[in-house]
Amino acid sequence: MTEALNFFQSILTFRSRAPRRPDRAERELVRMLGDEARELARKAAAERENGRTTEALAADPANAEKARVFAGITLWHNERAAEKYRRAAARYDEAARIKTGRRRAFRALAAEMTRRAAEAAAAAEKTNQFLTRK
Repeated sequence: MTEALNFFQSILTFRSRAPRRPDRAERELVRMLGDEARELARKAAAERENGRTTEALAADPANAEKARVFAGITLWHNERAAEKYRRAAARYDEAARIKTGRRRAFRALAAEMTRRAAEAAAAAEKTNQFLTRK
């Protein structure tokens, strides 16, 4: 009797650990996560570009008050870009956790979004230091 139980237990245990192909719902989820992450990355890139533009305007030494206003706008854009890059990295990481053949690509994209988020956060910190210095 014990051998029979061990046999069935081993079959059930192996089955739950055996690799399987993702079903249709999982593939659809991966596609949706990838689409959402790409959209977030696109919006974050636009925010980052707006931050760079306002940073150039804030560097004008002619008017200190205008420079402070543009620095505040730069800080806002960079913080939003960093947050959107972080969310895109999280979406790519979620997609990588689902067992698909594109796991390595999603992990690479997640690492890239994390790097960009760190760059945007560093730019926001630099702008914040500029604002608190004056």
